[in-house]
Amino acid sequence: MCCCCGCGCVQSHHHRGFRRFLTKEEHINELEEYLAELKKEVAAVESHLKELKG
Repeated sequence: MCCCCGCGCVQSHHHRGFRRFLTKEEHINELEEYLAELKKEVAAVESHLKELKG
């Protein structure tokens, strides 16, 4: 996935000369992985807040 805009286009050296956009399944997978990372960040922030509040 494009790291700049998240539009689904592939702009890395690995994909030069290949298809430009992700398939629907690849886009879903990328979004699910991104959501999992966001959930981990939320959990870390909640944990940190809990520690600060005592």
